[in-house]
This record gives sequence, structure tokens and C-alpha cells, in this order.
Amino acid sequence: MNHANHAAARSHATTAGAARGMMGPESSSSSARELRTMGYEAGRSALSPAPTGDAIGAHAVDASEVRASSVPTREESGAREVIELRSAIRAASAQYGIPETWIGCIIMHESQSTERQILGDIGERAQANIQGSSASIGVGQMQVGVAERLRNADPRLRGGSTIDDLLNADRAALYIAAYLAEILRKMRLWLTRMGEALEPDLERDMVLLGYNIGFEALRDRNLSDASFGVTYADRARTIRSRSQYIAHTSGHLQLVVRALQGIDPVRHRDDWT
Repeated sequence: MNHANHAAARSHATTAGAARGMMGPESSSSSARELRTMGYEAGRSALSPAPTGDAIGAHAVDASEVRASSVPTREESGAREVIELRSAIRAASAQYGIPETWIGCIIMHESQSTERQILGDIGERAQANIQGSSASIGVGQMQVGVAERLRNADPRLRGGSTIDDLLNADRAALYIAAYLAEILRKMRLWLTRMGEALEPDLERDMVLLGYNIGFEALRDRNLSDASFGVTYADRARTIRSRSQYIAHTSGHLQLVVRALQGIDPVRHRDDWT
């Protein structure tokens, strides 16, 4: 993760708080309705089509090879994590007004980070004790410093220690939703001042990218770069077309939607490959 205050970024996410009464997108309890509203059909997006043939998100993988293998792909393993955390995701969504699919996209991708798979909870706890606020841990790979800042501003995030909370998957879902909500609020406020707005799917993808790099970096190094396009919507589309992080998250939206319905991605692989 490379936030504006953390230049050497890992390609993993951050997380944490936002206020309850903020401008939020429509309630996330209806994933199917969200897909229709955003112009998706069976999980297809302008960024990447439903994963078939040789295109699964941003990965060049032959669909027949995926179907024949009994080993879960990274995305399938992440989708299983989403299935396990459905109740926590639903609660976090209701608490912060962020769609379940957004939270699910983050968990699907970040929970399978290489560092987390190698270190596990015990190793990540040691990492956090050594690296301090710059360590990214838990199913959301949130930086400890970001989590501490958000919990200090939001009583709903205060439970155990920050590290304990981030390593507790149910609690981490709250931090993920809270951080997404903060980014959404800041982005909408900034765009309103500029006299612009983004269509729903672009807004979602910019918020997901902001989770990875921080809102300030998204605003200052990306959306403000006039070479990307005339309007902010133009720039957002250009950014989306180039972003591997967006491809790895909302690029697998169909898989996340099915996971939130409790559908195992490996047992029902033929339905999505």
C-alpha cells in the first residue's frame, strides 16, 4: 500500500473509519440491484468482462485449465474467505453504508496477499510489533497507522488493541468499510467542489483504488493529472483501464457477488469460468 504519507507502497490495501451520517451509496443488501444499477450483467464490467476464455480478471488463464484443476485460484480462495465472513461483511455494510460487494472485493483480494499467506496471524503480529504503523496486516492488509487514526476518530472502531482488531477478521471488516466510507466521502466532497461527479461504477473503482494508494495519492497524482483526460470522469476511465488493482478487485465482481450468496467458487466453477 502506498498512501500519500507512505511513499514506498506495497500493492496491498489499507482500511479504517468514517462517520455514519456521510453521503453513502445505496444500501449494499441488494448486490443484484447494485449490479443492474451500475450497468453490469452477470458480472460484466467496462473494465473487464466476466472471466471466461483466456481472461480471468487481469490474468491470462485458460478457462478449461481452471475448470479441470482442483486447486483453488487466488481469487477462489479469496472468495471462500468472503463466504466465511458474510455476516461480518453484512454488518459492516449496514454500519457504514458501503455496499457489501465493495467490502467483499477488498477481502477477496487482500486476504490472499503473499505476505499474509506466508506469515499468518502470528507472523503478522510480529511484523506489526517490529514495523509499527507502516505494517499492513489482516484480511484487509490495512496499515496499522491508518487503522489507529480512524479508530481514534470513530468510537465504533474501538474494541481491543488496533493490532488485535485488524487480525480479527470480523472486526477487520468494520475497518475496511470505515476506510472505504472515508475515501468515498472525501472524493465526493472534492469532486463537488470541482463541479463534477463520477458515474456509479467509476466512483466504486476509484474508491477501491483509493483504498490501495490513499485518497491523497488518488487525487493529487491521478485524478488531477490533466494528461489523463479533460474531465475527471475521463481521467477516472483512463486510470481504471491501467490499474491492475482495480482489475484484481472489481474485475472479479461476479465472483464476489456469488460468494456473498454463499456459492462456493470451486464446486460451482463451471458457472463462472
